Amino acid sequence: MAAKTLYLDNALLNAVLTHTSFTSPTTVYTALFTTAPTTAYTSGSPTGVEVTDVNYARQASTFSSASGGSTANTGTLAFFGAGAASSVGSVVAVGVFDALTSGNLLYFGNLTTAKTIGVGDTLSFASSALNIAES
Repeated sequence: MAAKTLYLDNALLNAVLTHTSFTSPTTVYTALFTTAPTTAYTSGSPTGVEVTDVNYARQASTFSSASGGSTANTGTLAFFGAGAASSVGSVVAVGVFDALTSGNLLYFGNLTTAKTIGVGDTLSFASSALNIAES
């Protein structure tokens, strides 16, 4: 996961260079996408298509302290609980939001291999599987 959204770019630039307050989210949430978002994402103008299913929810996520310009998730992230209730299609990307619902997309990246989610399927990411790096 390597892309930062325009929303976050603007928030950080404004915080550092124009002294505009930016409050880091207390909790961040990982989400799945069937159509990948783009860096053009701004608050109120989402890009990409997030998964929808009655058994799907964004997952609260923790990340390690950054070192060398990168960080990774510190715990397993499991989606769909008892399994998807419907055929979701192909999950092609993952993103990190500042809220459980709605909110602002902060970072995102495409999966190396898309994962097709059918009825009863789950999807999980092991600890350290999601890496975020600043270049």
